[in-house]
Amino acid sequence: MNLKIKQLIPACLLGITTLTTAQELGNITGSFESTTQHYNNDDAIGANFDNIDKWGSNNYLKLDYTFKNIYAGLQFEAYEPALYGFDPDGSFQGEGIGSYYLAYEKENFGLRGGFIYDQFGSGLIFRTWEDRQIGINNAVKGVSAYVNFENILKVKTVFGRQRKTLTETGTGVIRGIDTELDLNNLFKYDGKWKLNAGASVVDRYEGGYSGPIEDFPSNVTAYSLRFSATNGSVFFDAEYVGKSKDAYVSLVPEVEVTDFFFKGDALLANLGYSKKGFGINATFRRMQFMNFRSERLAQNNSLIVNYIPSLTKQHDYGLTNIYVYAAQSNLVLSKKHAVTGEIGGQIDIYYTIPKGTLLGGKYGTKIAVNASQWNGLVNKGHLRFEDNKLVEAEVDNEFLKLGERYFQDINIEIYKKWNRKWKSTVAFLNGYYNNTVLKGGPGVGGIVKTQIAVLDVTHNFSRKSALRVEGQHMWAEDSTGDWAAATIEYTFAPKWSIYAADMYNYGNKKPEGSNEPDNQFQVHYYNFGMSYTKGSTRFAASYGRQRAGLLCVGGVCRMVPASTGLTLTLNTTF
Repeated sequence: MNLKIKQLIPACLLGITTLTTAQELGNITGSFESTTQHYNNDDAIGANFDNIDKWGSNNYLKLDYTFKNIYAGLQFEAYEPALYGFDPDGSFQGEGIGSYYLAYEKENFGLRGGFIYDQFGSGLIFRTWEDRQIGINNAVKGVSAYVNFENILKVKTVFGRQRKTLTETGTGVIRGIDTELDLNNLFKYDGKWKLNAGASVVDRYEGGYSGPIEDFPSNVTAYSLRFSATNGSVFFDAEYVGKSKDAYVSLVPEVEVTDFFFKGDALLANLGYSKKGFGINATFRRMQFMNFRSERLAQNNSLIVNYIPSLTKQHDYGLTNIYVYAAQSNLVLSKKHAVTGEIGGQIDIYYTIPKGTLLGGKYGTKIAVNASQWNGLVNKGHLRFEDNKLVEAEVDNEFLKLGERYFQDINIEIYKKWNRKWKSTVAFLNGYYNNTVLKGGPGVGGIVKTQIAVLDVTHNFSRKSALRVEGQHMWAEDSTGDWAAATIEYTFAPKWSIYAADMYNYGNKKPEGSNEPDNQFQVHYYNFGMSYTKGSTRFAASYGRQRAGLLCVGGVCRMVPASTGLTLTLNTTF
């Protein structure tokens, strides 16, 4: 074990013992998360680890301390080395204190120094957060403060640089201010509607440019205006974000800053209604060039200033997560296929058939319907290339006109509890996926149309044991063809759970004349494992194959490579 880790553990244990036995000195809480993997070569999925470390391990120890109005904390991280595919830039290796903070809060005032996690409005203009699964931690290292003026006006500020690696921050400086106005308190309105308005400004400064481009924009500023209204059953909110001219970064043939500059903007609106047993929510977004980073050349999930989820249904099953949508926040000005923005949205409808009716039965029946569609924008401008190099670029998008279709998902889920022992979920999805736009790259193209059916049944043998069986099938035109999947899981509540699962792309036929091995076309992506939970501690072990593709959490995605091996995880809180 590394010497630094050996020194840290006794110190943490001593601190925990001291603070928990002497409550007058404050209170400490914390968590520990560890994920370790061992990888095996697997020719069937193209996984080869001969020239890299076959072990990967991500570890996080988080400690938070509270004493009256003072708050402090730190997070120690160890990557020994980082999990395969987690760190494509090589930024997270070794171990060290990845973040820390010291804060003071009292009544209507707060001040924080160190690493800052916050959000302005919906996040379209600014959001810093951590998600370990997709490898994102874009906290601002600096100072933030807020003041609440008589519950009428709340003002927040933030200033600093974003976390880039385990020990380093980016070169760009972030500074922002956010205001939230309670219109009810301002106008002393006591009616049914709760009304709020807000405005934000976020500026990024990145110097150091020494190229030939005149008037290069070192500062890029984004601003937003928003409004929300709700009366308990009806809610509406809308936000508009504008971004000043920013340099277009070309990804092909290499990542480089160009001499083309474009403005960005986004419009987001939500409208919904709910009452007992029924709810409906509609979301619309139009967006162009809202890729906002504190360093121009940052890629993947590094140094992202704002939060742009995909706004599609987040599915629970394996086959429904093969063709997932990633928001098109960046410009792609290529000769073969240009992307200048996106427009679309989704609608959710929830309905519970009442108990005691013919279709509701003894326990009622829950139905959820979702539909989402995303299209490109129509560019009235022009692009000109010479020898595949962009030499002229004008982006002038139509405001509401729909361009090429990128993605569509229409789905329904029906949940039914039949009696005290049996319950089931039936789901069906109809999908459309534009491979050319959403994946791109050599040899990738065409449209994939899918239909997916899911049946998920659980039988409770007793209050502590249950068996869950899940079957899935996907009919897919083009790409890898039809898939089938199945899962069986047995739980001994509340401690033990064991499972076995498999996804099989049996419809992936070998093209005539291909010299590729037969076993690389029809592949079983098998997994089996167990978990044990006691109190706030959970241990899990699994072995199997990871399919290459997009891994998405909350609509934010990262590419994961194919791998086969053993995974061990440990989570605990105290």
